[in-house]
Amino acid sequence: MRAGSQALAMEIGSGTAHPGSDNATAGDGFVPFTQLASGNDAGGGSGATPGGSQPTPAAPALAANVSSAEGEMGMSVGDVLDLTRAEDDLPFVEHRPPTPSRSSGAGTGDLVISAVNQTDFDIDSSEMEFSGNVQVKSPRFAMRCDRFIVHLKADGSGMDYGEGIGNVYIRMRENGTPSGHEGFAHRAIYRPEQGKLTLSGWPKIREKHKEHVAATKDTQMVLYTDGRVRTLGRNRTVIRN
Repeated sequence: MRAGSQALAMEIGSGTAHPGSDNATAGDGFVPFTQLASGNDAGGGSGATPGGSQPTPAAPALAANVSSAEGEMGMSVGDVLDLTRAEDDLPFVEHRPPTPSRSSGAGTGDLVISAVNQTDFDIDSSEMEFSGNVQVKSPRFAMRCDRFIVHLKADGSGMDYGEGIGNVYIRMRENGTPSGHEGFAHRAIYRPEQGKLTLSGWPKIREKHKEHVAATKDTQMVLYTDGRVRTLGRNRTVIRN
């Protein structure tokens, strides 16, 4: 605390003296740095300062400077130190992983999306992009794809539509249980308000004993969340006995 007090005494001097300088204004009670360093303080020692000047009782002058500083700041040095300690004494908060939750209680349009690599959110375009083994889960279907882009509504009230891109695999559900329909495509557009997933890019839909396969790259297939299936464009169907 002595070193701190000496530093404080140097800072609250007349302003005409600096650390390492003895050029203090006479009569302002400033204690030169060299005098403090020479041992001329309240320890009982005495002696002349460099240049042959008379010894100055450092401790009374130092105490006067500290008292003056306390008056200007409105609080004591001890108060300042206590305040600093209080601000740095942050509470301990334990951080725990989130508890896994099942989607069975979610609404039919709610989605739970996870990605391995990263998630990007563009505020200007209201888009969220997930990449890297993306998993999309809802009570009506589950999807796996390389990338999934969420296009939000203009008013921010929810998702307008979602777009799965790359190696899309879809398994339809009924109340969270697989219903038997599976979809394969390069791209899938999910529109929650219409309750449908539109597959494109050589899509294929497979059921228990049937398989619908696109005959052209422009063929589209639609999986509805109520269990219906629709094909738009040339296709072929394979029925297994």
